[in-house]
Amino acid sequence: MRKFRATILLFAICLSGCATTISDVSTKDYFRDSIGKSLPLLREQILCAVPDDINYRAVRPITLISTNAGCPLKKITLLPVGTIVYIESVKKQDMPISGDSWHALGNVTVDNKTYEFEYWYGYTSINRAPWESASVPLNRPIPK
Repeated sequence: MRKFRATILLFAICLSGCATTISDVSTKDYFRDSIGKSLPLLREQILCAVPDDINYRAVRPITLISTNAGCPLKKITLLPVGTIVYIESVKKQDMPISGDSWHALGNVTVDNKTYEFEYWYGYTSINRAPWESASVPLNRPIPK
């Protein structure tokens, strides 16, 4: 019985230590100037439906991706340069074994329909978002 309890306790500790958590990082330097703003896209993007799988998304089943990236499930629509997106927040997805990823959450209205999306900022570095100017480096170190 003791061995069984010890095994259950060890299993519970492993699960809690390996659990994915999501936290708001909107106030970090790279992100705070975009939060709560409607911003024009400076590069063409695609709204893409993605699988309901932690490997494809953190929070939302629709993602904003570059036109040269593959859409794993279904292309919803093309968003041309100048399309206005509203940036709500930025989340950090903490995955203890594989590391952190960073995601902007926002929405865009196309043909009178509003889509909530996430934009993957990066994993080991922060990528330039499609609403950020070319003066922003393509990759930046993750914020502290």
